[in-house]
Amino acid sequence: MPPIRDPALAKRYKPSLVAFMSHRDGQEYDKNYEFTLQELAEITPTELTRWMCLKVYGKEEPGPDDNPIEGRSNSILYWKKAISFFMPNRQTAWNVLTNSGNPTKSSEINDLIKTVKKKEVRRQGKASSARRPLEESEFEQSIELIEKHRDVKKRYFVSAVARFQYNMIGRVDDACKCKLEDLKPNPQHPCTLLATMCWSKNVLDERDAPDQILLGAMDPRYCVLLGLLLFGWN
Repeated sequence: MPPIRDPALAKRYKPSLVAFMSHRDGQEYDKNYEFTLQELAEITPTELTRWMCLKVYGKEEPGPDDNPIEGRSNSILYWKKAISFFMPNRQTAWNVLTNSGNPTKSSEINDLIKTVKKKEVRRQGKASSARRPLEESEFEQSIELIEKHRDVKKRYFVSAVARFQYNMIGRVDDACKCKLEDLKPNPQHPCTLLATMCWSKNVLDERDAPDQILLGAMDPRYCVLLGLLLFGWN
């Protein structure tokens, strides 16, 4: 193994290298296995491309009609960066005449990334999970986990913020800015509260942040009134 300049990065990137080498050599390497310079120098762009295709397409040699439904281009970019970290000649582009240099800096890898990106633009690839709506089951599970925390104050503070954010359809940083004076009784509907959200983005005037009604819920995981009450008691 070549000298490692950043142990933290090495620990983060090592699993990608181990996964690739295990696939290439047909044997399961331990996560702490130290690959020699010779082993690393023998890696070729074709071997890397076939492994990456398997990860994103589900097959090593996909055709033009195959779609990358198993992974995204961002994953390939990460594997490329991770494996490049360990390459003996990582600063050198791949030379097809001498079969030397950094195999992650080859036209084969770059062409694969471009192809997968085109598929994603055409909605023929794996859907992105970077930004998506919160699922009900995820919210419910998060509340259940939070309320199992051993620290009572943290338990009810975090769960109250989570319920408040969910009911106000706001950002967590905006929900955390809510103060006691931002909550008021609702004289028209005594079983509800009025709340004012201090929006941090896209709101330039106080009149753009009117009172909103907070309703209770039969399900305690969603009931913002119950969450605020428990937090106030503790």
